[in-house]
Amino acid sequence: MNDANEARVNTLQDRVNRALLTGDWHTLTDLVAPDALITGPRGYVISRDSWINVHREEAYEQVRLDVVESTVRTYDAAGIRFDLVESECLYHGEEIKAGSGSARSGRATAAGGSSRRCSTRRRPEPWT
Repeated sequence: MNDANEARVNTLQDRVNRALLTGDWHTLTDLVAPDALITGPRGYVISRDSWINVHREEAYEQVRLDVVESTVRTYDAAGIRFDLVESECLYHGEEIKAGSGSARSGRATAAGGSSRRCSTRRRPEPWT
C-alpha cells in the first residue's frame, strides 16, 4: 500500500466531510468530480450539481456525519476509500437519518494522478 496515496485519499475525503458539515458548497464543487453520481440515503441517484445545490439551500442542514468504518486501497498513483457512515440532516424541517439501524450508506472516494478531485457515491442499506 502506498502511504502517500492513502494519506491523499484520506485528506480529500476528510475535506469533503468537513465541507458537508459546514455547508461549504464551494469546497464541494472544487473536490467532487463533475461527473460524480450521488446515491442519497433513500436510494435516489442525482448528479453532483443537483447534490451540491441541495447543500446550498437554507432549508438543508447537515447535523451529523460520522464515519463508522473506513477502508483505503491504493493502486500506483490512485486510491479508493470506502466509508460506512451514519449521518443526520434536516431538509425542509424533515429529519433524515442514515445509520443507527435505519440505513447505512457507503461512500467510495477515488483520487488519482495529479488530480485533487474525488468522486463520491453513497449506497443505502441493506448491506449483505
